Amino acid sequence: CGTGRKQLHYVGPEVVSICNSLRVLPTEKRRFLSSLNSSEIIHISSHGSENYSSPWESTVLGDEFRVVDMAKIGTRASLVAFSCCLSGKGQISSGDDLVGFSHAVLQSGSLAFIGGLWKVDDATTMLLMHLFYKQLAAQRNDTKGGGTCLAVAWHRAVRELYRLDSRSAGTIHDELEEMWKATRGKTTRPEGNFTNLKYMMDLLRSKIDSGKLDFTLPCYWAPFSLVGYGNAVVLGPLGQK
Repeated sequence: CGTGRKQLHYVGPEVVSICNSLRVLPTEKRRFLSSLNSSEIIHISSHGSENYSSPWESTVLGDEFRVVDMAKIGTRASLVAFSCCLSGKGQISSGDDLVGFSHAVLQSGSLAFIGGLWKVDDATTMLLMHLFYKQLAAQRNDTKGGGTCLAVAWHRAVRELYRLDSRSAGTIHDELEEMWKATRGKTTRPEGNFTNLKYMMDLLRSKIDSGKLDFTLPCYWAPFSLVGYGNAVVLGPLGQK
């Protein structure tokens, strides 16, 4: 988490929040490939980069995982989410086929995929993913044997982010900060360098309190897209992070 290039400070609380909602432990980067075939939900929080000259070489996980690698691997996941910049884009190849992470993920067997359309804001991505996985967990608990519809959970999370004000955003910030503090020295904390996280969380709280974050801006609520089978239902034990 948060490896390579510019440090992704808010990835830590994002991962902790998701794991808390799904009741799982974070998976180390080196074990990512082995988890693909056994997980119902796969979520990656890292840098992503787009190779314009060769779309198959576009990457996540600090340039260690490529589109072409995803295309070679099979998965039974209901959802694969790449909380990364540009991971949801595609490009027309010489054979007139769209090539990108979304297409490779769906080709590999996943029912649905969430990926970034442009360079996303690290802090608001943390808030959005926190809301989304809370929706998944809440719907799953409330549904009597029916499972959780991914599209409904995603729509509700995006709408909730759009409607955030200083008070509600501050409450979410504090919740995330407390969850992060509770993981100190435990296996529930993901790997990575989060030395400056406290400063960055304080900075985010300052922006929220001063009203400098306008969550109605598309750059905050619309940077990710859900593609594939949006009506896919999460039925089994919730995911692998």
